Amino acid sequence: MSVISADQWIVSMLTVNAELQALIGNRVFIDEAPQNTVFPYVVFQFVYGSPVTNNSVDKIMMDEVWLIKAVGEGRNYSTLAPIVSLIESIIHKASGTGVIGAVQEEEFRYSETESGEYYKHLGHYYRIFTQ
Repeated sequence: MSVISADQWIVSMLTVNAELQALIGNRVFIDEAPQNTVFPYVVFQFVYGSPVTNNSVDKIMMDEVWLIKAVGEGRNYSTLAPIVSLIESIIHKASGTGVIGAVQEEEFRYSETESGEYYKHLGHYYRIFTQ
């Protein structure tokens, strides 16, 4: 399953980088962070995937889109920007076991308020090609 290959690859790429660990420790989560996780942290999610086929309709690889974002507390994105920039330098143009390559695509940011607390989300969509 390529989705499993990609999520394991993302975790391994983000948790072995010493610079990123200095900013977020090992706080890298698939789909959602556990309740009461210390900020900032990184969450990534599978968005969608499509098979890439040849003329005989044999599946050659999967073309997957993943959302990788940093999440923090407060009213600005200043603590998240270095994290997101570092993630881009780690993931963009990288490859590995089961992963042919990865490309950073759209970026996004958004805010939310819950019980009077402000939370910021900043990140990118990545296209990851898997086998």
